[in-house]
Amino acid sequence: MVNRVFLGPLLRVSLRLFLLAAAALGMTATAWPAPAGTGAPALMLADYEHTVWGEKDGLAAEVFSITPVPNGMLRIRTTVGNQIFDGVEFHVFRKGAAGEPFVRYADVLGQVSPSGAVYYIHADTLRLMRDWQGRTEAVEDKDGVGWWTRFVFDPAGIGWYVKEGGIFRLDGLKVEAIGDAWGIPKGTRTSSRPVLDAHGAIWISAQGVLFRLPPGARVFERLALPSCERFAFAPDGALWCASAQGLSVVSMKDGRPAARRVLTHSPYQGMFFDRRGGFWIASPKGLQHAADWRTILEPGGVAALQADSMSREQGLSSLSVNTIAEDAAGNIWVGTATGLERFRVPRFMPARFPPYHLAANFRPDPDGSLWLGPSDGSLLHLVQQQVTAIPRIKDVTALRPAANGGLWVSTHRSLWRKDPGRDFVPVTTPDLSWRGRIHEIAEDGTGAVWLQAGIQLLRLQDGQLSLPEGPEAPPSDGRYVMARDSQGQLWFASNERQGPHVLKGGVFRQIKSDAYVATMAQAWVAYARGPRMWIGGRTGVGAFVGDEFHPLKSRGDVLKAITGIVETAQGDLWLYGLNKVFHLSADRLQAGLNGETVAPEVFDHRDGLHGANDRLYAPTLTEDAAGRLWVSTNVGVFWTDPNARQAVSRPPVALIRAVRSDGEVTSSTAGEVRLSANPGQIEFSYAAAALSVADRVQFRYRVTGVDSEWQEAGSRRTAYYTQLPPGRHRFEVQASNEAGQWADEPTALVLEITPAWYQMLGFRLLGLALVLGFLWWLHRLRVGVLRAREQARTREIAAERERIARELHDTLLQSMQGVILGFQAVASELPVQSGTRGSIEAQLDRADQLLGEARDRVRDLRGADSEAISLREAFELAAAQLTGTAEVEVEEIGRVRPLRPRSRDRIYLIGREALLNAVIHGEGSKVHVQLQYRRHRFVLRIRDKGPGIDLDVLAAGTRAGHYGLVGMRERAAQIGGTLTINGLPGGGTEVELQVPAAQAFGDSGSSA
Repeated sequence: MVNRVFLGPLLRVSLRLFLLAAAALGMTATAWPAPAGTGAPALMLADYEHTVWGEKDGLAAEVFSITPVPNGMLRIRTTVGNQIFDGVEFHVFRKGAAGEPFVRYADVLGQVSPSGAVYYIHADTLRLMRDWQGRTEAVEDKDGVGWWTRFVFDPAGIGWYVKEGGIFRLDGLKVEAIGDAWGIPKGTRTSSRPVLDAHGAIWISAQGVLFRLPPGARVFERLALPSCERFAFAPDGALWCASAQGLSVVSMKDGRPAARRVLTHSPYQGMFFDRRGGFWIASPKGLQHAADWRTILEPGGVAALQADSMSREQGLSSLSVNTIAEDAAGNIWVGTATGLERFRVPRFMPARFPPYHLAANFRPDPDGSLWLGPSDGSLLHLVQQQVTAIPRIKDVTALRPAANGGLWVSTHRSLWRKDPGRDFVPVTTPDLSWRGRIHEIAEDGTGAVWLQAGIQLLRLQDGQLSLPEGPEAPPSDGRYVMARDSQGQLWFASNERQGPHVLKGGVFRQIKSDAYVATMAQAWVAYARGPRMWIGGRTGVGAFVGDEFHPLKSRGDVLKAITGIVETAQGDLWLYGLNKVFHLSADRLQAGLNGETVAPEVFDHRDGLHGANDRLYAPTLTEDAAGRLWVSTNVGVFWTDPNARQAVSRPPVALIRAVRSDGEVTSSTAGEVRLSANPGQIEFSYAAAALSVADRVQFRYRVTGVDSEWQEAGSRRTAYYTQLPPGRHRFEVQASNEAGQWADEPTALVLEITPAWYQMLGFRLLGLALVLGFLWWLHRLRVGVLRAREQARTREIAAERERIARELHDTLLQSMQGVILGFQAVASELPVQSGTRGSIEAQLDRADQLLGEARDRVRDLRGADSEAISLREAFELAAAQLTGTAEVEVEEIGRVRPLRPRSRDRIYLIGREALLNAVIHGEGSKVHVQLQYRRHRFVLRIRDKGPGIDLDVLAAGTRAGHYGLVGMRERAAQIGGTLTINGLPGGGTEVELQVPAAQAFGDSGSSA
């Protein structure tokens, strides 16, 4: 692909020579040819962005026709077949070609009729097909059609086309060959495509004769109009004829030729009228163009047409121009013997000025004209189709507005002023040449003029220079940009990190703003509009509203190196920086001033904006009286009309071209793609129509169920996935237009990946079962180990307790028994009536009681035999021992489950202690013992109806000097249980022990 933008080099060289000659003759003003308005040029071939695609870019062969297709792409007819061009690549859609399974032939090969039906030639069968209202049907065509067929549809939806066998008519699902009955001799051959005029009539040129079929007629009229092998209708309805004999215009009357005017006898070929009113025509010397077809009819119009031409020397791929067409966006496409060429109107047009080497100063005049001051040439004035040079003012260093609407101009050695309606007059100043060039000029409210000369700020009044004065005056040895706001205040923004200074009524004040200091490292341009004072520079841009600074934050932080600012009357903001122009609409701008991050529209070389800015303290963007924007770079001046309606194409529908798995192209079945197991890397290729600026058409894609959000691909046209899991997936891709608008619906493709044997459901279930079984076995093994460990620990504890019990029985208890027997013997020798004997026997009875209690504790140490009696039986046995002192009732609730030995012993000891306390302190009341076997816990509950436990004891949790309650809580904690003691309403005490099932029960079952 070859991309060229022509700036008219021959014209510029001739202009420079003319300017030098004029200066040599001492002329005070030199007239230069320029277009209407303030230098706004008529569109010439050199102004278009010209791009060529050839064989190296994928073009198959010579281009004979260019036809838009329903999905927005172009169908290119070449010598060897059809190619579809999307603006980037050439595609071939046919059986066996990459991507064929993923597209509808109607979308990429068809033409849309007025009824909405799409007709296309099937790429495999070469049958003519109609796609309409959800049905695809074959057209009855006994003569057949060629793959190159192009239809011309009349307002009734009838299609007309030509091929080698003659002329044919397509009506619905039938094709009819045009013969004698239609007024055209059978077998008449033509190579020209039928043409439709503004009245709906069909015109055909064949063998030197024109045939015309009015709307509704069944017979063609034969018109004798020689030298009209190639023809087209102008917007005014006139018939233009081109042939080897020349170019002529035929006026029409009642839809028929009336009078003929020969414009030139130079040979011509095909011609085309574009929607902007431009005229394109092919000649043996190349391509010729007129910005307005009407100018060709004026004197000298043909010469101007032939002057605005392009040959191989100017970049045309071939002198054999076969076809000219226009797409929906207004791009002109030219097919030649060796290339496909696009002529695109850039958003920014070059203004034709004499050449200069550095970015020039410029300034619009309130009268609608424009002043341009190159630093290496004369001051130029653009007004009323003329560019006038002012030779006495050369090498301009600054062009700035005067307070009264006039103009200030500085050069390397002089200062000039122009008041409205008057000529320039020099301003007397002390010698400034040694201070450096003047790059800023501004007036304050007192009439004084402020100059930035080199790195010094100076005040000029009454021919005298002085430095800024005042406690808050800006330092004089710095660089400043200056602008006057709507209140008459003069602003000075420095290239240092400090707030700007404002001068009003001769008094300076400095604005302190942290936001400004954080945003602006160096100020390069200042611009006032309404209540806002804009300041831009190296690191950003923002606006002061009063003393409050509002920085603009941009997505990607692109608003940097700002040297030009314009806020339009509509509230839009335009900026120049980083060799680009940025645009924010009024609503986006307001959002940015409110602190939101904004995404500006960007214009660069792809929009006709070329060159760079090589001057930092001269505004590079301005607005003229007509609302046009002008940009100055080191290669020229460019303009655009922001109010001109720009054609915005609908967001293109993405097209999935191919799916590759590990480099192999896949096929589809019933619109789905099926891949074998473990496909490795999967590559999705997609495309969309991008006929203007291809890399501004953006893509995003996702695989549903894999990607949680869209994957931004930019302009990349491939997506890669590795190791997608087996199953059905949905790949979606979406495209946006150049304005960033996304298509309503994504293009989708169902992808099914076959699972490997080890990825199948049965294998996974088997594997899951094995894993669960293994985990269960590990669980049971762990439970067995823990149970064995617990049993061993229980045996150790039981053995230790038995040892302690034996020691107590063999030592303490036996010794106490001996002592008691000894005292009994002493008491027996005393008289029965002796008081001493009675006292001794009373103490011996008490000793027997204590010895019994000691034996009970020893028995407790040995523990109840869990294999011999149940927990209920143990409590009933304990209750039997208390017969005569209290009535005890034992109750079980739930299905009885075996208890762990350790837990059973603790529960019994806790319960026995509670039972004894209830008997001792219950004053003979009935005691109720309840054993609850629940699903998730074991509950022991003991209640009595005595006087109840003392509130102080209940609050303290124990009785002073007693350890029964403390021991009960400690035993409960040992088995993970909780013990609560509460007083009952109406008197009585309730002791409740809750033990979790995991610590209480020896099985894993459940209980009701």
